[in-house]
Amino acid sequence: MEQVNAPGYHISKEKIAQGAVLESTELLDLFDECMDWQRCLMLGFFSQKVARIVAENYTDSAKQRYQYISQHISATLGQGEVALLFMGEGHALQFPPDIDVFNIIPPALDEIHRWLRDRQQAAKEGKADETEKS
Repeated sequence: MEQVNAPGYHISKEKIAQGAVLESTELLDLFDECMDWQRCLMLGFFSQKVARIVAENYTDSAKQRYQYISQHISATLGQGEVALLFMGEGHALQFPPDIDVFNIIPPALDEIHRWLRDRQQAAKEGKADETEKS
């Protein structure tokens, strides 16, 4: 964890020192497969057929990975317990309905998201203006 997510590692280490229990939520084989398909997607393709096959395999792999994580959380998180989960942005993890989720986003990332939303809104409004002029 220290190599993959140093800030998360330091938070976890502090919480473990205070009595928390570290629980892995990943199956290494599923994680590796998902990451490999994701790396393939980043390469780009000449063939639409190959692009579709890789995208489908990535989607299937990611779905299995997120299902496993969700099931593992349900199986290990007791009633009234609190957990801290480190996940990358854009995940498709569905939490069990009886779990309250609070997303914590670093301020710099929140500013980037806000900027992107503002740009998208401005682009929509600009397109709407162009359509009205036509």
